[in-house]
Amino acid sequence: MTFEKLGPLLKEDRTPAICEMCNNYIYKRVYYDENSSKKQKTVFVCKNCLSKTKLKKFQ
Repeated sequence: MTFEKLGPLLKEDRTPAICEMCNNYIYKRVYYDENSSKKQKTVFVCKNCLSKTKLKKFQ
């Protein structure tokens, strides 16, 4: 999934879940999505793994 197609970030909360790859917390992010019926898209993401993926992409 790419985050470029999602609208602005509306809300972010830390969940009690732990990432199995890096042992950091999983975050619940709510983005604006005009194509969805509720105009929102919920994504669960580990910020640490997400930033590592972005770094690899630009190197």
